[in-house]
Amino acid sequence: MTIKEVIFYGATGAGHRHRRVQQIHASPSQLCSPDPHNATAPSLFINFPNITHWQVDFPTLVVRIPNDTIKNEVIRYCPRLRSVSLRSKGTFATEMLVHVFENLHDLIIFSKDLTSDVAMAILVHQKTLAGIHVVDHWKHGSKEANGTTEPGLICSSSWIVQMLPQICSNLRSLKIPGHEMDIAEVEKANWSCDKLERLHIKVRGLNSKDQINQVLHMWLSGKNKRKRKNSDGLYDGMILAPDTIETRVARHLLKFDRLSYVWLGTKIYRAQ
Repeated sequence: MTIKEVIFYGATGAGHRHRRVQQIHASPSQLCSPDPHNATAPSLFINFPNITHWQVDFPTLVVRIPNDTIKNEVIRYCPRLRSVSLRSKGTFATEMLVHVFENLHDLIIFSKDLTSDVAMAILVHQKTLAGIHVVDHWKHGSKEANGTTEPGLICSSSWIVQMLPQICSNLRSLKIPGHEMDIAEVEKANWSCDKLERLHIKVRGLNSKDQINQVLHMWLSGKNKRKRKNSDGLYDGMILAPDTIETRVARHLLKFDRLSYVWLGTKIYRAQ
């Protein structure tokens, strides 16, 4: 449900609860102050008790809602909210991540907003975040996001992106298709997210479909070999292979036993 720059005159009341609505697209001021001319009007949060995902718009109305007010309204009326999409202006995203949300499970954020400050704010939820998706745009009113970010849109500081899988140990899904990772940087520090199931990234040096297919073939072959042997001998036949960009990326993918979906710039591959 999308609510944008609408004024609700008078009290909204708790009698119009939309229990089937699970996703909402609105700004904090729209939800917390639906009638800016009536300070006693209840927030709209009360009408959506089963919200699980909030696509947060930057406030366009004059009303500025204190972070504590937003936090208290969410905790009181939307206890199931664990997933958010954030677009930022100034310090908005950082403030929401640090001062409003608790124990986030999934986060979708614009590529242009992934600054060092926002990355540090994301780490507030490092123990609970299971999904991080960096996009260039998303469909209004929908949790589904477009993942076709062009390289270069994300911040130029590679360490900011690298820090997320290194520290967020609970990650199951990491989608940053607009950032080209440097495999040399990746190899310097272990990713702590050993339960990773889905990975969408680009790797610097994998410039052709043939190279990507070679990586995916080695990854799938290694996974099948592990299943057959039921041992840690997953690198058999790869250690002696030339130390190319393809073998290095494949070795990295094979560190994650649960990894089942991989996108490296062409299409999503699924391990059977």
